[in-house]
Amino acid sequence: MSRQTDQTEALAERGKAVVEEAREKASELVDTARAGAGNLQATLADRLDAGAAAIRSRRAAQGEADVEEVEAPSIRLANRANRRDRVEVAVADRMEGTAMWLRETDVTDLGALLRHELRTRPGRTALLALGIGILIGRATRR
Repeated sequence: MSRQTDQTEALAERGKAVVEEAREKASELVDTARAGAGNLQATLADRLDAGAAAIRSRRAAQGEADVEEVEAPSIRLANRANRRDRVEVAVADRMEGTAMWLRETDVTDLGALLRHELRTRPGRTALLALGIGILIGRATRR
């Protein structure tokens, strides 16, 4: 009987060792994934900033060319150009804002991010979850 107890205890110890090793490997994988997400986040933020800078520099170059023109061919074309300018500036501002958010937010902690969004914008978050659920439902039916 004692031999069977020893074998059971040895088996239990091996099982505990295997579980502990699996936990360590899973923890390493999670850390690696978080580091990769952080790198991706930083790269995306850098590219957004670069895109916003490109839009702004192109606007500045076009602005100098516009100043050289004495008068616009028509008021309609001038208004269209002004609207395009405002849209481009707004896009550049949004790109910079998104880059700043990416740098300041830890997206690897999705639970905290979701809790924050649910507290601050419950309606929008619920609609977004509904839309994602519908898309996943349609994708799985096919």
